[in-house]
Formats: sequence, structure tokens, C-alpha cells
Amino acid sequence: MIVIVGNGVAGIAAAEALRAGGCTDAITLLGDEAHPPYHRPPRSKAWLAGEMEAAQLQMRSPEALARKQIELRPGVGVQAIDRAKCEVTLSDGQTLPYTGLVLATGSTPRRLSLPGGDAPMCWPCARATTLKPSPPAWRKQPRKACRWW
Repeated sequence: MIVIVGNGVAGIAAAEALRAGGCTDAITLLGDEAHPPYHRPPRSKAWLAGEMEAAQLQMRSPEALARKQIELRPGVGVQAIDRAKCEVTLSDGQTLPYTGLVLATGSTPRRLSLPGGDAPMCWPCARATTLKPSPPAWRKQPRKACRWW
């Protein structure tokens, strides 16, 4: 079994590349967010500005991944990797053996460390649960320290 930790762009690309390259092993894609994979840059720009529907953000539906025999496990993070035993310990306490492991965990946004970086309209856009589309009143406010759309 191939375990891919991270269900963002890199994780999806790795899973699909393995399948396209002829890999017949089971592939499990783990992501600690409860949502199916979604496009992050448009979410932090067009979606927040109200120019895009949430459904357009989805990168691959769980059904599309299942058709490629890629098991998506959203809401399941990895707590530990035991390289000697070739297994990962999941956030739900289960262990999952692997014959191949891909770490595609992405990055973590940092707060701006400059004047205005802590302004009310300036925040990191890391997860789907962090933000909701902005009310029209927010979009009309003057842009100051950071541009968020």
C-alpha cells in the first residue's frame, strides 16, 4: 500500500502520477482537513471576493478519486511515522502499514512581520474552515497593509 500524507495539490498529483505510471498498489490519500481536496490560491482570492462558488474550488471529488482506485481519507491526520515497521499512526489511533510513503504536507502560512501585518483585514488563509466568503461591506473597505483578494 502506498500512503500519501497530504491531500493538496502535491498529494493529488503524486497519487495520480502513480496510477498513470502503472502502479497497481492500493493508494491511500490522507488529509487532516475534513474537506475533499480543494484549490487553495483561488480560495484565498476569488472565492473570498465573492467571484467564485465554493463548488468550483474542489480539486477532485471523492468519486473521481475512487474511480482511479485512490482511497481518500479526509479528516485523518498522521501523528507518527514508524519507518522501521513501515507504518503510520493516524489521528484516530489506527495504524496503517505502507510499502511506500509520500510526504506531501504542503506549507504553513506565516503572519506578516511588518507594520500592519496584524491589521483586522489581514490574516493567513490556510484552511477551508478558517474563512468564509467576505460580506460585500468588507470588499468595499480600503485596502491597507495587505491585499487579500
